[in-house]
Amino acid sequence: MSISPIAVDSLVWFSLADRAGAVDRSIRVSERAFTGWVVEPVFGSYAQARDFAARAGTVIGYGVCCRRCPAVVCGSVTYEQPWSCSVPCAVPGAELSLGAASRGSRAVIRA
Repeated sequence: MSISPIAVDSLVWFSLADRAGAVDRSIRVSERAFTGWVVEPVFGSYAQARDFAARAGTVIGYGVCCRRCPAVVCGSVTYEQPWSCSVPCAVPGAELSLGAASRGSRAVIRA
């Protein structure tokens, strides 16, 4: 029995990304994702991003690619050449508010 891609909500992806070593994560609207939303975890290395993308692809039944993203600052650590991937997700709850349109935006999810 496979998991429906729509049943995998953003909070589950956040937790899985954290376990995979993500240094940052965000959620954004996507015109290409079949759910309309994607979770974007950021990893410090290509190996971490590749492993997460491979596992996420197995769950949703579609390939997930990795790409370089701009430098990310987390606390006092700067990741100069981090890697990211976009995974389709469902947004739990009834309300989602997004910050200003920039890489540092954060989603606030209210159930």
